Amino acid sequence: MPRPGCSARSCTWGALLSSAATAAFFASGATTAGLHELAWLMTAVAVRNLVFSLTDRSLARIGRESKE
Repeated sequence: MPRPGCSARSCTWGALLSSAATAAFFASGATTAGLHELAWLMTAVAVRNLVFSLTDRSLARIGRESKE
């Protein structure tokens, strides 16, 4: 069971990290190159999240009654 506040904490970290990435890639202004680099970062994060989700064996238990 997730702890209370985990969702809010995740949203806060997500906002902070996305703001930092935007500042890093657009440091000299909004350019096409910066946008493409940001897109590659977002693609890498999405692939990582997909791999984590597909390999998380605990997700198979969602919706099933516990044996306890």
